[in-house]
Amino acid sequence: MTSWKTQDSKDDGVDAVAVNEDPIVGGLCIIQAKRYSKIAGVEAVHALAGVMDDKNAGKGVLVTTSWVGKASRDFAARNGSRIEIIEGRHLKFLLKKHLGLDVLICLPKLPPRLGAARRLLAGRCVSCPGMVVIGDIAPFPKAGAEWRGLSGLR
Repeated sequence: MTSWKTQDSKDDGVDAVAVNEDPIVGGLCIIQAKRYSKIAGVEAVHALAGVMDDKNAGKGVLVTTSWVGKASRDFAARNGSRIEIIEGRHLKFLLKKHLGLDVLICLPKLPPRLGAARRLLAGRCVSCPGMVVIGDIAPFPKAGAEWRGLSGLR
């Protein structure tokens, strides 16, 4: 598999591309990244589907530092396995598993789907004042520890 990041602007809504050369399961995959601090709306998933159709891609991945709502998940489900959504907590897990990066993803508030037990693990980010941290972060960083948060921009 080969992959690359596209240019920063005028990229037709594509942030990265991956190509699997396998003749049976391979094909073109379009990757759209959203660095948000609030919900990534259904329009982001609709836009990804449109770019996939335009580029004749068999797979699309929406990666966000935040979360998506039910409408986005429902739309992705109606498209079978063509659209995959990776939300903040899953992104944190994948970065740790595949790259060994233990990052903090900071948001102004916790995503609504996190239950009471998850809320107990939330804390304040030391590098992003006013933000809360999501993910499996217990124990919290000690004072003076260098933990870097990935603050959302929107």
